[in-house]
Amino acid sequence: MTKGMLMYYSTAMLWSRLLDIKAKRGNTNLTFQELEFCKAVMLHEYNIPQPIYLFLKGIGEVKDPTGKTVHLANHQLPVTVVQGSGGYHSVAIDANTHNLFEEIPSLGICGDIVMAEASEAAQPVPNFRVLPQHTRATRALCGYFGPIGARKEEVRILLQSIGVRDNGFDETIGGTRLNINLLQKVSDYFSGSSTFRNEKVELDALTGEGDGVQLIKSIPTDENVDTTARWTNLFIRPNSSNASPVTTFGASYLMGYQLQKDAIAGNNANWCCVEQIAAANPWNIPAAWIANRNARRVLPPGLGIERFVSISDSQRNRTNAIVRRMIISQR
Repeated sequence: MTKGMLMYYSTAMLWSRLLDIKAKRGNTNLTFQELEFCKAVMLHEYNIPQPIYLFLKGIGEVKDPTGKTVHLANHQLPVTVVQGSGGYHSVAIDANTHNLFEEIPSLGICGDIVMAEASEAAQPVPNFRVLPQHTRATRALCGYFGPIGARKEEVRILLQSIGVRDNGFDETIGGTRLNINLLQKVSDYFSGSSTFRNEKVELDALTGEGDGVQLIKSIPTDENVDTTARWTNLFIRPNSSNASPVTTFGASYLMGYQLQKDAIAGNNANWCCVEQIAAANPWNIPAAWIANRNARRVLPPGLGIERFVSISDSQRNRTNAIVRRMIISQR
């Protein structure tokens, strides 16, 4: 098991959940690739560690305290093909798409990472085919965790046995970067892991209902001074338009469904998914990217008003503390 394989698995589970909710809502037809994706994934049960399961289960429609139902937006499965490889949100990261690449993982990005992990190179660099010229990925590129280090030889052998190579990727459905065999291998790994409680899940058996934590906004505070910090690890202050339970506010530090992007000391690098490679070829975050960075964080009328505020705390520290409590046996 590698970080890349875990991220790939979690991303596939996320997209299965999003598409299943979309199908159950019934107001939009799924595309052919989305239907085939669901058919392929839903044929199997999956072992999902409790922290990931709770995140997935929290997504969906929710009723606010007034009884009004807030529906989840319909999401489109990333199927853009670039240089022969599919699963991307778009052909390139630009002003119109950078938010997607920063906020919703795709099997394109995650597939690039596991392809690199299948390489014989000691420290392989993933080939993200969608980066702007003269840039490289940062850890704000959703699904990317940073440099790839040493892997066991058995990882390369396993990945290559299921059609994942450094120069190729066998897809179950063309253009999606879905490899069902990879999902099954990771699920099998979790079946023998006792670190967390594992939920055996039929994804299409979950309801379309989510949790109220989706309506809580997570706002970075002035306590953040490290401009190199990752935007998902900052000090935040959750706020809500409704008097949410303490447990719901607490879960927002972990889930971060409505996490806002803000500059730290005037520097926006913490949330931007790319950075310049060398000073000889300068690249600065475009003004349009900064202006629309929270465009996907608009709640329905009345739900974005700050009426109730929780204490500020570190997302990273709170997340670690919550996840540690879910551990049932040390490795």
